[in-house]
Amino acid sequence: LITGIVIAGLGAGKGYYDAGVLAVKHAAVTILVINGLILSLLLLPMLKKLFPAPGSKPSLEFLKTSKLLNASSTIGLVLWYVIAGLSIAL
Repeated sequence: LITGIVIAGLGAGKGYYDAGVLAVKHAAVTILVINGLILSLLLLPMLKKLFPAPGSKPSLEFLKTSKLLNASSTIGLVLWYVIAGLSIAL
């Protein structure tokens, strides 16, 4: 993120890159960071609290949280591919 901001400052208006692609890349990185914070600070602690005891059936809250964790992980993976693709496009 920091190198992208520096590149934007140094190459702004000089035709070195497409400013629209760089803006989309910055937005994707920002969403990725927010998603990572949500995953590590909210979802994982919730999942740890709801983890079922050995031999017992998982609760509905545990299943719901694990689905949210899976969705968040998938979003993160897709965003990494988008960021890599946009980096190549620049």
